[in-house]
Amino acid sequence: MRYISSLVLLAALAACSDQGLAKLTDDPIGPPDTGSLPAVAVTPAHHDFGALVVGATDAMRVRIANRGDAPLDITGLAFEAGSELVLDALEADNGPLPWTLDPGRAREVSVLYAPSDTVADVSELRVASTDPVVPEATADQAGRARPFEDFTNGWYIYDDPTIYQTRDPAWPVNEVGDPDGYWYEPSGLHGLLASGSPVDDFAELAAWVRARAGGPTPVTGPLDLRTTSTVPRLQGASFLYILCDFWLEPGDDAARYTLIIDDVDDGARVLLDAEVLGALNYGQGGTWSLAALATGRLHTLLVIVEDNAAVDKYVLGLRFLRDGVPVGT
Repeated sequence: MRYISSLVLLAALAACSDQGLAKLTDDPIGPPDTGSLPAVAVTPAHHDFGALVVGATDAMRVRIANRGDAPLDITGLAFEAGSELVLDALEADNGPLPWTLDPGRAREVSVLYAPSDTVADVSELRVASTDPVVPEATADQAGRARPFEDFTNGWYIYDDPTIYQTRDPAWPVNEVGDPDGYWYEPSGLHGLLASGSPVDDFAELAAWVRARAGGPTPVTGPLDLRTTSTVPRLQGASFLYILCDFWLEPGDDAARYTLIIDDVDDGARVLLDAEVLGALNYGQGGTWSLAALATGRLHTLLVIVEDNAAVDKYVLGLRFLRDGVPVGT
C-alpha cells in the first residue's frame, strides 16, 4: 500500500506543468502585513520673523498634517517661548484637543510675535501625537526687533593683539593672507571655514564679536583702520574683526546698495548673513552688489582681517553706497 501511495504522489507531481511550478516560485509570501500607520508632519520646521520695529506685530501659521495612511490623534501642544512669542491654537476653528486627522488632512495653529525690546527671541512648538515613529514633532521660531532707526547703528570693532600659532598641517599657511589662516581665529568658529551649520555658526560668531567690541562706533564716512604688526612672517597670525548690523527699509530696492573695500593687509574674509562674499589677499579690494538681500529686515556684515606678517594690519575704505553715495553717515 505504501508503494502504491508513492506512485500516486509521483504521478501527481509529474502532472504539474512547468508553468504551474514557475507560478508557485514567483509569488513570494513577503513580510507580514503590519497594517496602516499614521505619520505626523509639522511645517515649517523653522521660521525666522526677521527684525521688526519695536511695537510691531507679525504672525505665521504652523501646519500640522497627517501624511500617513491611518488616522492620527494630536494629543498635545507644548510651547516654550518668552513673552514676545505666543501660540494661538485657533480653537475657534480647530476645537479643543485631542484632534483626529484622517490621512492627508491638516490643521493650523498660529505663532504671534510682537517684540517690545531688542533682545532676540526664540520659541519651540512641540506636537504630541499617536505617530508611532515620531511621537513628538517640533518646530521652532525666532525673531528680534530692529535695534536702531537709521541704516546702521555703527561699526563693532575688535582688534585682538594676540599672536596665534598657525601650525596645524591640515590648514597650512603658505602665504600672507592665506585663506587657511582663518582656521586659527580665536572665536573657535574658524571664520566659517568648513562649517556644517553656517547660519548658527555665523550667529555665534557675530555675538562673540559684539561682546568683545564693547559697543558700536558711529559711521561718519568710509572706515579706515590701521595698526602696526609684530607677527613674524608666516609663523603666526592675529585678527581684527569689523561687524556692522544694517537695515534695508521695506519696499526699498536692494540693488541700489553696494559694499566696497579699497585695500587690506594681509588679508580679509568678508561674510554677510552667513554667506562668504569674498576673501581678499594683501593689497586687494572688492566691490559687492547687495541686490540679493531681502528688504524690511536686519542684515549683518562681518569682515575678519588676518595679519600674518609684520609690519601692518589694516582695512581701508570700507563703506556702503546707495546709488553711488555713502550711506550710514
